[in-house]
Amino acid sequence: METKIANIEEDTDFNHSLQCIHCKCLLNGKPWLSVNYEEKIYNACKYNCGVKMHLYVGTNYWEKVINKEDFNEPRPVFQVRNITDITTGFDMEQIRYEIAKEDERIRLIEENYENESSNSDEEYFE
Repeated sequence: METKIANIEEDTDFNHSLQCIHCKCLLNGKPWLSVNYEEKIYNACKYNCGVKMHLYVGTNYWEKVINKEDFNEPRPVFQVRNITDITTGFDMEQIRYEIAKEDERIRLIEENYENESSNSDEEYFE
């Protein structure tokens, strides 16, 4: 796979240490991703640009990443959030009551249907 490094090398206005490799924006502070490739440092300003880094330095560049401390392997480190089940803990008694009430209603409908059908059968055969 051919990388886009050749195009950047021809661009005399591109500054490897101050600009994002993909969107060419000026970097303020620490870049999101820095890769040391062929004695030059290539930076990405944000996740979306970092995902495109393989277009510029090729694949399998993890060994060349400079700021590995910012990542938990190839992903950024995020705080772990506990996600709770949103369907429990509210009005469970009301829901159980409604289910029992509906079950009783269905049972009465079925009994009524059976009684009506058996009565009509008796009248039909007499």
